[in-house]
Amino acid sequence: MGIRRLRGKTNCRYRHACRKQNGLLIVEGFWDVLRLRELGIAGVGIMSNHITDEQLACVVEMARATTTGRVGIMFDADEKGDEGAKDALWKQSELGLPTRLVWSRRMFDAEFNGKEPESISQDDLTAIAMYLG
Repeated sequence: MGIRRLRGKTNCRYRHACRKQNGLLIVEGFWDVLRLRELGIAGVGIMSNHITDEQLACVVEMARATTTGRVGIMFDADEKGDEGAKDALWKQSELGLPTRLVWSRRMFDAEFNGKEPESISQDDLTAIAMYLG
């Protein structure tokens, strides 16, 4: 498993970052992971908008090993991203993994409709954190 199926770090510093943010953040792609890293957020990319069973097993293992077991899903805020996020939420919930949708096309009065994590700003992150509490 690991880097071929999920893009992100699994070293000690990465585990510490996941603990600090109180969860593991899943995004669609490599550029999303890099942008979040620039903003100090630890994330892994599934390289698609649909999570496979193999990736899901890896996410569950990483979440439980590196964090409180919580997972945030932050796929692109478009139709395909929302479809993939629904599927991932369902699958992770079935496994008893505490999972939260970080954003979608319609959440937050559609403020982030059409956005991708790779284009997120610090102000966007601050707004999301305020919304989510």
